[in-house]
Amino acid sequence: MDYFLLLYIWISTIALSQFIRSQVRNFHKSTIIRGVLFWSPFLFWSIVACFKYSDYLFEMDKLKLSISIFSLVILFLMYYVWNRQALRLLNNKDFLRCTPLFSRKRFYIDFSSLILSAIFEELFYRFFLFNAFISINTNYLLICIITSLLFTITHFITPERREYRINDYLKLFTFSMSWNLLYIYSWNILIPIIGHIFFNLPQIIYILKKRKIGLNIESED
Repeated sequence: MDYFLLLYIWISTIALSQFIRSQVRNFHKSTIIRGVLFWSPFLFWSIVACFKYSDYLFEMDKLKLSISIFSLVILFLMYYVWNRQALRLLNNKDFLRCTPLFSRKRFYIDFSSLILSAIFEELFYRFFLFNAFISINTNYLLICIITSLLFTITHFITPERREYRINDYLKLFTFSMSWNLLYIYSWNILIPIIGHIFFNLPQIIYILKKRKIGLNIESED
């Protein structure tokens, strides 16, 4: 593979997933079908990576895994400090009640999306693209920067960009770089996946609390 082919794969994967997201709608079970198909382009390249780069999937060096997990905890604490003002709102019941409640359907969609994004995005960016670029150029720092830029740009061109500020893109790039470095150190894709779930954890807590409030209000009615 060369750089242009990998960039084409990246563009086509994102374009296809967004096409599925916009077009698979307004028919019976379309939400479930859309949720499954949306990740299919990422799944395809993840399977390709499993055949080509299987040695770099689940390296089980206990010391490296322990150090990597400890590093993830430190990164999560840094993330908490970076976002402490926004995260405090998660314990503000008045704020939670003022924002729109989640229906059961919306809850399952958002919750599964946050978990699946952590899995499939890491398999695509950290496992497939990273190793594919490394097979072309062994400059690890350069490849870390390239894949982190692609990861960040992806969030800029999706509909969720309306919810992002410059500071959010800086966080995405910074944590993407850290997940790359921890992946290089451990050669275990579970490490960046866990890191990504940690990154999504505030949103996961938010929708869990919103759903709990919604259930309490429904029971009161």
